[in-house]
Amino acid sequence: MYQADLRHDQKNLQEKLQMLFSLSPQRVMELGFRPPYIALLEKLNNPHLALPPTVHIAGTNGKGSTLAMMKSCLEALGRDVHRFTSPHLHKFNERILLAGQQISDDALERLIDEMLELNDGAPITFFEITSALAFAVYSRDQADILLLETGLGGRLDCSNIIERPELCLISKISFDHMEHLGESLEEIASEKAGIIKEGRACIIGAQMDMARILPIFEARANALNAPLYVYGRDWDVGIEKNRMIFRFGEHNFDFPLPALVGAHQVENAGLALAGLYLMQDKYGWDVQALSKGLEAVSWAGRLEPIKRDDLKCEIWYDGGHNDSAALALAAQMRLWAEQDDKELHLIVGMKKDKDPSAFLEPIVQFARSLSIVPVRKVGACLSIEDVPHLTAQSVDIQAAASIEEALKEHDSDKKRVLICGSLYLAEQI
Repeated sequence: MYQADLRHDQKNLQEKLQMLFSLSPQRVMELGFRPPYIALLEKLNNPHLALPPTVHIAGTNGKGSTLAMMKSCLEALGRDVHRFTSPHLHKFNERILLAGQQISDDALERLIDEMLELNDGAPITFFEITSALAFAVYSRDQADILLLETGLGGRLDCSNIIERPELCLISKISFDHMEHLGESLEEIASEKAGIIKEGRACIIGAQMDMARILPIFEARANALNAPLYVYGRDWDVGIEKNRMIFRFGEHNFDFPLPALVGAHQVENAGLALAGLYLMQDKYGWDVQALSKGLEAVSWAGRLEPIKRDDLKCEIWYDGGHNDSAALALAAQMRLWAEQDDKELHLIVGMKKDKDPSAFLEPIVQFARSLSIVPVRKVGACLSIEDVPHLTAQSVDIQAAASIEEALKEHDSDKKRVLICGSLYLAEQI
């Protein structure tokens, strides 16, 4: 939780979000179902037990994109879809979607007031109280389905207090938040596997090292008698002749490529389709409607083209910041290099607690230059001094005071600029 999360275009709502933030006596992240969180849920009559049918998704990379594609497909099937995600890019309302629409400022303000009154000054974290707020509104405003994204990890995440999800999805797992989730891939996978529930099906998406972590998922699923559907074994997805071929069991389906850019988004689309395939008795399975959903999907901050009429360069933005995200970006950079001869330039802003080497080394080889910029209101950020090893590569590294300053250095129609390293850069973009 950072000051950047409190941005809002309405001053009164920004002040009330600050009030929620100030309730936590510490500025460190705390995981688990702590007494103040449980007490607030009880005062709200336990809304987490009265939600619409819920798809719960965890993962390090791709869970937001997967949810976005599932949402778009469900809406194309004519369903009302609620959605809870974090963080937001511009203002808090983006986290809470009600039948596809952001919660209104008035409704949000009333809910914040209710939470403040019921909590009565108890030392609760921002994510705990806003999770309780979201559960309250979703329990009162029913829909056909709720798509619920974990905030951090899975086992001890606030969202994991739900008991009977319709389905669980686990997207690609990588190294992030190791101070909370563990230093090894196996430890992180164990935390993510914590969302698997008794007797409830779980789908495992494509992984960086399936052989290492699949036994962890299998052990958890077997202990809970939960059916497990695994990428590459029970279902698959790939590209053939610029089309997406999705397989589940013995059945194959032909779809257009999703609107989200990047080969990794095909894997995320496959995970979304696998979930929909398992739920087809409840929500339907219409290939034509699902195709429209895939073609209509949007998810800001994930290889998103940025339009700037005042600049000639081609601009892209991606909020990825770990090794898995870097590999996905590197694959797209390789495609760009094959498509045309535009020079690629990187503008990178990262929080200092991330691993710059793991993120930058796979992608910097494709770039002519690297500009390091600060990320506002998130604390200490990456600087040139943090990446001395990159100077050995054939890339010009420099510092810039802002994204705007860095962009002006590349104002040419022969250049492509990728801004990346943090979702908190969205405010500047």
